[in-house]
Amino acid sequence: MRRTSLTTSVLIFSVALWLAACKTTTPPVSLPAIGQGIVAWGDNRSGQLGDGSAAPNRAYWGAVNLDGTWNAIGAGTGHTLVLKTDGSVWAWGENGRGQLGIGTTNDARTPYTTQINNVAAIAAGGSHSLALKSDGAVWAWGANDGGQLGNGTIADVMSPVQVKGFFLVRAVAIAAGENHSLAVDGNGEVWAWGKNAFGQLGDSSITDQSAPVKVKQLNNVIQVAAGANHSLALKNDGSVWAWGDHRHLQLGNGALLSPSLTPIRVPTGLPTTPQTFLSDVKAIAAGGDHSLALTNSNQIWGWGSDKFAESSGVGGGLGAVAPDGTAVLFPQIMQGITGKVIVIVAGANHSLALTDDGLVWAWGHNDQGQLGDSTFADPFYVVSVKNLKGAKAITAGGGHNIALAVSSLKVDHTTLSFGNVQVNNSAMLTVTVSNDGAAPANINSFVSSNPSEFAVTSNCTTPVKLAVAAACAIEVTFRPGSAGSRTATLFINNDSPGGNLQVALSGNGTP
Repeated sequence: MRRTSLTTSVLIFSVALWLAACKTTTPPVSLPAIGQGIVAWGDNRSGQLGDGSAAPNRAYWGAVNLDGTWNAIGAGTGHTLVLKTDGSVWAWGENGRGQLGIGTTNDARTPYTTQINNVAAIAAGGSHSLALKSDGAVWAWGANDGGQLGNGTIADVMSPVQVKGFFLVRAVAIAAGENHSLAVDGNGEVWAWGKNAFGQLGDSSITDQSAPVKVKQLNNVIQVAAGANHSLALKNDGSVWAWGDHRHLQLGNGALLSPSLTPIRVPTGLPTTPQTFLSDVKAIAAGGDHSLALTNSNQIWGWGSDKFAESSGVGGGLGAVAPDGTAVLFPQIMQGITGKVIVIVAGANHSLALTDDGLVWAWGHNDQGQLGDSTFADPFYVVSVKNLKGAKAITAGGGHNIALAVSSLKVDHTTLSFGNVQVNNSAMLTVTVSNDGAAPANINSFVSSNPSEFAVTSNCTTPVKLAVAAACAIEVTFRPGSAGSRTATLFINNDSPGGNLQVALSGNGTP
């Protein structure tokens, strides 16, 4: 079975017993656009790349033909979710368990609208999906054999249903694992439901739960992450806690022990006396059988399965070897990424990081091209996703990845100098504007500040949507009406985040 883990979220299960003690908190309802375009790469056997192609995989990124401004993304084992800034959710890919929420169980190779609105956050699991609405309610759809939808049943559903219990204390974040779900409430407490064979629900049992139960001995949580069969939580003091399956040391305490049925604090490095623990962490991610943490000092710590270098980035790991021969490690600091890391995500057997310059870095298994380096070979070192610029958000699924990106326009000349031109005669020069980003860019107009002497024509009729890798040639004709030097500015007005482009124009009229 392919495995995956996904995005973070918060959940609450309210009962009358503690109603008097709970407080209500409202998650953010403002959804600022962080991406204008959606790009995807890797496994496509169920259409999870969303481009309509029947190709089984793609080792380089391609754009999804879906207009809009986007706030969040989620990737499951074989399906994809994206959240639009209007609160609607779109989905595509594998749908045999109804995980797309479109009322059928047919796979979709192009985006469809999920039957839910007013959504503030999304998470995609193995074959189920979660949504956190702006009113703090949690909804779910898809596979439910372990109760991972939290509606009190174990029957799959093809359309969103509300998770029980989220009506007294509102949820503020959510996370979906292979077949279990997590959420954090406004009090910083964590709730869990679904499969529990490895204690991934953290309630001191190995009993599946079809409605949310409280994770024991855990508070002040600000983020959660769900792996295949393990769970992580980040507290507001920067400490990281883990529980559930430990067969690949994905809990980070460096010993092949039985599963932990309640949270344990994740240490740093090899065992020491006294033991030191991860601290100053600002983000966490849980993969199939591995875990990641990002600190405020720009360090990425990795631990757990390292068979494909998905934890360490270099393979081999430290410490022990699991019974199935998978290399495992104690938490250690990754190397090989340049720039400030702002996002980390973990897929089934690979990992990604986004740096503040818009570049995406990848390491781990690459059999489906999920590292985006145009190959299908496992490199056993960190690579950058080839030619991807302007990324603003990333997510990793079973063997595919999704990124939100912005357009990036550039001109081949920032100045055009016509030199000497006789009065009432003409000279023409060309400047080319191109889109080298990962999303289409809207160009609204080409305007000269002195159109009587610097006239502008173009092979593109504005307004125009300039596609990724497309270019538009702009012809500027200088026709001086009298002798003397002339200057002007060509304004290329557009909607890209980089703002309008300008080209300085100059020429000299001669008798």
